[in-house]
Order: sequence, then structure tokens, then C-alpha cells
Amino acid sequence: MKTTDLIPIGQLAARTGVAVSAIRFYEDKGLIRAMRNAGGQRRFDRADLRRLSFVMIAQQFGFTLPQIK
Repeated sequence: MKTTDLIPIGQLAARTGVAVSAIRFYEDKGLIRAMRNAGGQRRFDRADLRRLSFVMIAQQFGFTLPQIK
């Protein structure tokens, strides 16, 4: 995977409407996984856009985070 295919956390938040703090929370819960660049900044795969959307929809249907995971 090229580093240009990776999305910074702020851009992921803007594109999904999910707060940066919520993205970090979902990462801590193991629902998504960030890669780190040389400076230690989080970078996400483009597929994480779909994963976050899935998490949000599943929560609206009443699924818990462990169930979603």
C-alpha cells in the first residue's frame, strides 16, 4: 500500500462526520486500526471509511460495540 492511499485522522473525521475523539475510541476498542507515519501520526486505510460507516449504522440499529466487533 502506498502512503498516499492513507488518510489522516482529521480527513477521516471530516469525510465520515465522526469526531476525532470517537475515531480514537473506536481504534482503542479494536473496530478500526491506524497505521503510524514516521512522525507517529495516525493514518487510516481508505476501507476505514466504510468500516466507520458500518459501525455508525449498526449502532443506530441498536448493536453494541462488542457485537459490531
